[in-house]
Parts: sequence; structure tokens; C-alpha cells
Amino acid sequence: MKDFLFMISAWVIGIMTGALIFFSSHNTGKSLQLSTGNYNIVHIMDKSEDISEPRQELLVSTMNNPTKHLFVTVSEKCFASYFAGAELLIINNDDSCIWTTTRRPPSPEFDIP
Repeated sequence: MKDFLFMISAWVIGIMTGALIFFSSHNTGKSLQLSTGNYNIVHIMDKSEDISEPRQELLVSTMNNPTKHLFVTVSEKCFASYFAGAELLIINNDDSCIWTTTRRPPSPEFDIP
């Protein structure tokens, strides 16, 4: 009986791990394109390896909900004006970007391993 329960629990863990890997790989490949607005910068991700889509990926939070984090991309033109230490990104109607050092409102800390 003990072996049977161990086998069932191992099977359930395997199925759950497989489902987690399957769904996370399908969701992480897609990023939202940022639209006009203000965004708190949580983390700057590594440059995309895909040469056909030269975009910079960011982890941001919105002004309305600083606890909800989104993976987004910005254009090369926008990212060209980025400077180290920027904490707020403002995207204007003409797709120009302003990077500043002040978050509004402050976003909670978010640890990236």
C-alpha cells in the first residue's frame, strides 16, 4: 500500500511539473507591447536572442496596480534613451520615451533570482 501511494504521488507530481513547464513556456514567449502611459520599471531583462524582433524586454508595473507585474517590450528607439537607474518609463503618443529616476507611486520590492 505504501508503494502504491508513493507511485501515485510521484505520478501526480510528474503531471503537475509537466503542465507547469508546458504552460509557462507558452506564456513567457509572448510579451505585451507597451502603449502610451506611465510604467514603474521593476527589472530590465536580457536582450532578445531573436534577431528578427530586436526589442528590449522589461518587467514593469502599472501606476494603477503597482503589485501586478507585466513582461513587456519597448522599441529599440525607446530603449536607446534608457539610462542606468531609471525607475519610471513614460511613453508618449508619438512613441517617444522618457526615462526618469522617480517612481510614482512607489512599487513594492520584487526580487529577481
